[in-house]
Amino acid sequence: MKKYFVGGLFIGILMLTGCSVFGDNDNTTDDQTDQTTIENNDNTLVSEENGKTTDDVLDDVYKVEDNEQVLNKAKELFNLANDLALDWQSDAKLLLVSSKYFSSLKDDGVVDKFIFSSDLQPRYYWAIDISRSDTSKFTRTLIFRDDYILKKGVLNIPIKYWKVSYAEAMEKADILGGYQYRQDHPNYQISQMLSLADNNNLAWYIVYTSPDSEEILSIVIDASSGEQIA
Repeated sequence: MKKYFVGGLFIGILMLTGCSVFGDNDNTTDDQTDQTTIENNDNTLVSEENGKTTDDVLDDVYKVEDNEQVLNKAKELFNLANDLALDWQSDAKLLLVSSKYFSSLKDDGVVDKFIFSSDLQPRYYWAIDISRSDTSKFTRTLIFRDDYILKKGVLNIPIKYWKVSYAEAMEKADILGGYQYRQDHPNYQISQMLSLADNNNLAWYIVYTSPDSEEILSIVIDASSGEQIA
């Protein structure tokens, strides 16, 4: 977990679940090291604060109430985005998934952005924005690569390592400091991005900011194991 302050803030940061849900994909790559799922004991990660016990705090943090429902939603979003991308180019590969939250972690109002690349169209990215609460609402945008700056070394997402959903990653991040940030900054904004970059394993990059503060909280969650990446 990284917590830091900046004077002039600008964040450009460009989310689903994995192997057991979607299965192997012809577009996957073996560039990522082998990973194993690790069982978590999250109760040890939250300390007592403001007179609340650990159990009291854990009752307030974000929790995945219905994991099956989350998995089905994640699968629906991915399949729609992937079908639309393949209509664009037959070799389209998923590059990034990103979402933003504004003062709420509810799905209402959240738009998931899927970015695809194609070797057949090397000048462009294909961006698909889908409403999480109503998948019939989506837009498609062709973007010049020169106009869309990505992290250096970003690779296509290896679907077989995508095992942690957007909701599970957010649950973990909330325990690792996100809950406290949201309590301290009610007008919070969260950017969540799934990416294979920075020489890390496939990971969820979750960044908490607030227009009322210069404080930033950045948490990286391994998208295969669900563990924090320091």
